[in-house]
Amino acid sequence: MSGTDGIRSDAEAAHRSLEDAAERVGRAVAEAAELELSAAAHGWTGVAQAMSSEQEALAAAAGSLGEAQAAVTAGISALTPVGEEPSSDEVAARLAGVVARLDAALDAAGRAAEGLGTALELAAESDAESLAWLVDDAADSLGTAREALETAATAAAAEQSAAGAWGTTGVGGDTRPSPSTTAPAHIAQPGNVRGPLGEHFRPGVHDPEGHFTEKERAIADWLSAREPGASIHPRIRDPAKHEKSPDAMIRSNPDDLGVITEFKTMDRPTIGAVKDNLKLGTRQVVAHGNGHVVVDGRTVGVTQTDARLGMPASSVSDDTMAGPYLGGSRSFWATDRH
Repeated sequence: MSGTDGIRSDAEAAHRSLEDAAERVGRAVAEAAELELSAAAHGWTGVAQAMSSEQEALAAAAGSLGEAQAAVTAGISALTPVGEEPSSDEVAARLAGVVARLDAALDAAGRAAEGLGTALELAAESDAESLAWLVDDAADSLGTAREALETAATAAAAEQSAAGAWGTTGVGGDTRPSPSTTAPAHIAQPGNVRGPLGEHFRPGVHDPEGHFTEKERAIADWLSAREPGASIHPRIRDPAKHEKSPDAMIRSNPDDLGVITEFKTMDRPTIGAVKDNLKLGTRQVVAHGNGHVVVDGRTVGVTQTDARLGMPASSVSDDTMAGPYLGGSRSFWATDRH
C-alpha cells in the first residue's frame, strides 16, 4: 500500500466513524426532546430546562460533526493525483491541501467532543440513563474518528515533507541540489535551513520583512524575553505550495544547528483545546524530523493548571510549562500564573 493509499484508508475510516457519531447524536437529540416534553408535562421545570440545554449542546456537536465530515471529504478528494507524473511541487502542494483539510476536520472534531462532553454531563445530572448511553456511544465513535484522523494527518504531513525533498523536476527526476553561488543555505535562509550561524549569530527576534503573523510575533517576543540569548528567525514559506509547516528556527548559541519550532495560539480555554494544539503542533514538527512546540494560552486565560491537565508528565515554572511530548519533541507554554 502506497503512502497516499494509507492516508485515504485512514481518512475514509475516520469519515465512517464521524457518520456513526452523527447518527447517534441525531437519536440523542430526539430522545432529549421527548424527555423535555415529558418533564414539562409533569411540571419538572429543572429537568425540562436541562433537556433544552442538552439539545443545544447536541445541536452544536452535530454542526461540528458536519464540518468535520465535509473537511474529510475534501481531504480525500484532494488526494486525487495531478496528472500521470506530477512534479514534486505539485505533489507537495496537493498534500499540503490534504493536511490543511484534515487539520480542519480535527479542529471541528475537537469542538464536537466538547459539545458531547457538555451533553453527557447534563444527561448524567438529570439521571437520563438511556440518553447518556447514546451520547457516550457517540463520543466513542468520535474518539475513533479522531484517532484515524490523527494517523492520516501525520502520514500526510510526512509525505508532504518527503515530496518537498525530491527536487523540482518531478517524480524520478534529477534531485541533485543546485550549486550555491552565494552564502551557505543556512546563512542565507537561517529560518529554513539548519546549521550553525557562527559569526552571524545575534540574539533576539530577526524578522525585518514581517514574515511572522501578529500572533506568531507575540510568541517570538515572549520566547526572546524568556531566553534573552536565543536567536529566532521566521520560516519563510512559498505561498504557491500552500505550506503548513513549522513557524521558526531557534538557536541558542553560534554553534547551535537550530531547532525547528511551531507556534500555536489557543482560541478557546478548554482542556480539549490544550490537547488539540499540542497534537497539531507536534505533528507538524515531527513531519520535519522533530523540534519544539510553543503554545500561547495567555489571550484566552489558560492557566498552568489547564496546561498540566492537557499535557501529563510535565514540569511547571512561574510563567511557563514545559514537558516531553510525542516523538521526543518538547512543548513550552505561555500561560496565566495560576
